[in-house]
Amino acid sequence: MSNEFSYIPIRQIMSRELVSVPENAPLIQAVQTMAERSISCVVVQKKRRLLGILTERDIVKHLASHNGFPKDIKVGDVMTRAITTIKDDRPIQEAIAILKQRRFRRLPIVDRKGRLLGIVTRTDIVQASLAEFQQLASRIDNAVKTSEHLARVSQQKDEVLGMVSHDIRSPITSIFASAKMFTTGVLGKMSKDQKKVVDIILRQSKKMEFMMKDLLDLNAIEAGTVALQVQPFPLAKLIQEQVILHQRHADQKGIRLSATISGQVGRIAADPLRIAQVVDNLISNAVKYSSSGSKVLVSAQAKPGGVVLKVTDTGQGIPKEEIGKLFQPSSTTSRKPTAGEPTTGLGLAIVKKLVGMHGGRIRVRSILGKGTTFIVELPRRASQPREANADHKALAA
Repeated sequence: MSNEFSYIPIRQIMSRELVSVPENAPLIQAVQTMAERSISCVVVQKKRRLLGILTERDIVKHLASHNGFPKDIKVGDVMTRAITTIKDDRPIQEAIAILKQRRFRRLPIVDRKGRLLGIVTRTDIVQASLAEFQQLASRIDNAVKTSEHLARVSQQKDEVLGMVSHDIRSPITSIFASAKMFTTGVLGKMSKDQKKVVDIILRQSKKMEFMMKDLLDLNAIEAGTVALQVQPFPLAKLIQEQVILHQRHADQKGIRLSATISGQVGRIAADPLRIAQVVDNLISNAVKYSSSGSKVLVSAQAKPGGVVLKVTDTGQGIPKEEIGKLFQPSSTTSRKPTAGEPTTGLGLAIVKKLVGMHGGRIRVRSILGKGTTFIVELPRRASQPREANADHKALAA
């Protein structure tokens, strides 16, 4: 029985077709009524207030102690007066508990004022449960069919993406190379307007190249076709190499980029190419979203069983309500690159998945207007691949 069914109000399955007899009616009359209608009980009420209930068991007990039905025996003399009731807004599971604990076969349902509304029996609950199970089975069947359909669609998407990426990357490379030739002066001197157009072509071509690379990476990771090549390597050296790669971009924007690495960091066993991709993306984002005069610090230190890598910037910060969107593919936030750098919106989604594949996790702390820190925790040796836990923590300014 599903939790959803257990909490349905009992009034939704109760029977409202009650047969009532007067308290002072002859017992034989009640017996005849029950026989004619093929029912196992009748209720005794006065102005909708339940006085008692007369069941087959009550009648059998009377017959066992008396010989027949004396004319002076009334329904009120035989009926059960100590009746347990349940309010109509109570959940089905509560009615089940009462029926089970007290070994009842039926339970009268009353409203808040104690007025009789109906009755629920074990049979009612069993039939309702069967109907619920049938609906659940139908939903499971539909879910399986939907899952199979989505699997086929996903496979088709992967195939189409592979073909499209190949068909697009070739012309993008050609466009970029052709536009680059104009900047060398080989094809003659360009006017200012021509330079502007060529710069736009170069930027957009580079943006398309980044987008295709990120799309292919994310698709491969989600499809489970990316296998980690785990090997020991010095983390400090990898971080320093990534800092050097981004130094020119930071200098051009007037941003101070530096690294502080603890001597205890040492070597870790992970996929160096994928960890480099993580560090590259985090540094790139920090520089991309920071303005002139800002600082970007990359730090690493050892912790029991692993290492902690932090990339901190003194840039624009992230609004608290947007923290949860950062690791969603193609999510949009109010942040914009300060120098119009290309961005695909896929980088952090890839970072989260790569960190998770290593058995690590990534967190975010940010103060709007003051800066952001991305914190990556990695085990000393990559564990079995799993989904990363992203704990998003924000300090609202």
